[in-house]
Amino acid sequence: MKFDLANKSDVFDIIILDISDHPTESFISRVKLCNRLNPDTPVILYGRAIEVVAIVECLRFGARGYVMNLSEKDNLMVCVRKVLEGEALYGSTY
Repeated sequence: MKFDLANKSDVFDIIILDISDHPTESFISRVKLCNRLNPDTPVILYGRAIEVVAIVECLRFGARGYVMNLSEKDNLMVCVRKVLEGEALYGSTY
């Protein structure tokens, strides 16, 4: 099923952005877009290791969490729960 972030009838509690196979500029621009279209919906990055500079850029544009896909499976669920509770989590701060 395809969702349209700009369609206000598609309501999201959270957005998990898979950054595994995308260049840094691409996922940073996607975070910007998510924040512009749905500023109240938190964004979590999920995927490969990224540079601290990229994490800081994503923070500036609204990302609330980052989980490496090689981390323990429970980390993504912990991150989702904590971000929905209002926290911001990056890397191994679980």
